[in-house]
Amino acid sequence: MVLILLAGFAAFSAYQFSRFSHLRVQNPVRAHAERPDDALALAKVVDKRVAEAQEIRVNDSENMQALRSLVAFPLSRSSLRIIGFGFADAGDQAKAEEAMILSNRVSRRDAWAQLWFIEQAAKVGDYQAAVDHYHAALSVKPRLEDVLIPPLVQTLSEREARQAIRPYLASRAPWSRAFVAHASANADPVDLLDLIGSNEDIFTVEENAQAATTLIYRLAAIGRWDKAMALASRIWSDFGVDEFSAPGVTRASIDERLGSLAWMLAREGGIDSRTMEDGKVEVTMSPLSRGMIIAREFPVRPNSDYRLSQRVNYSGSGAKPRLWWQGECIGEANGNRKLIWEQRLPQDQTIGTYSSEIEADQNCNLLRISILGVGPESQLPATVILSNIGFEPITR
Repeated sequence: MVLILLAGFAAFSAYQFSRFSHLRVQNPVRAHAERPDDALALAKVVDKRVAEAQEIRVNDSENMQALRSLVAFPLSRSSLRIIGFGFADAGDQAKAEEAMILSNRVSRRDAWAQLWFIEQAAKVGDYQAAVDHYHAALSVKPRLEDVLIPPLVQTLSEREARQAIRPYLASRAPWSRAFVAHASANADPVDLLDLIGSNEDIFTVEENAQAATTLIYRLAAIGRWDKAMALASRIWSDFGVDEFSAPGVTRASIDERLGSLAWMLAREGGIDSRTMEDGKVEVTMSPLSRGMIIAREFPVRPNSDYRLSQRVNYSGSGAKPRLWWQGECIGEANGNRKLIWEQRLPQDQTIGTYSSEIEADQNCNLLRISILGVGPESQLPATVILSNIGFEPITR
């Protein structure tokens, strides 16, 4: 009989443990009401309220409950952290720090404690400590990347911060890919390039391919073409700067890894552009189709003159499409464009060679050259062959 009672009690205890563990996750407020001194239930309630308010505050009742929970859970990192929050809220920084350090010694897996340490380190400009706690928080809670990565990226303007972050990139910390992706689009590109240093192989992983393209482009957009090309050469062993930089449409100059720094050929909206031999581009345009045919962004010097040349061959004897070139200046890392030039191509010749002069303005580091068109006013498509594309500075 005693054995039966013991077995029943054990089964009931196991059920209660399982039920309450599930309740903590599904309804922490109810779990906390049922067991006010349960450390984990209390932590979930406090964490939920702090997250919603976006302010770290602990009331007197929660502080006392955290103290009582230590009786049952003497090494509860969350209770120690709540107590630390309470001291900080009361203005007792010394006791707050003592409680938080103890929580951190018990376990570095409490993300809220790490956030507190980050804030304290930031107040005194201790970048190494801040980055270490960023790493601890992000390693424990990867879902915090959207919240923590942006402010961490903002610190890249400080040399000390770059020094603190660099070893984590070199060791491929779990959050390094998300960091590089955000930094490539938002940090000063020169600061990010300095951070990466000799660790450019971080871009060779497939997940960072877009980040590499973004950083290379943003370096070019602020006038650092040499740095952009040097980085591309280090990342991709098959990349040749001279072959890529030539103005013609070749296999090298349509390298999609370089984004809009390479020739882009339209293949939608009734416009189909295809490369041919000898740098020619064959374009098929459906009736009344409209849009970009080919485009590329070239490095230029502000306040300088350039010559664009090309040969156009309207194939067939049907109606011809209307074509025109346009030039847009880019002088910022975000790629904002300013239209500075347009040139319509005549329709009265079947074959023609054309040359135009373009003046880059004072804020121009990249010049986006595009040929646009409108398809023929007929029932049949039209074909155009573009060739002998040249782009070079004018020496006066």
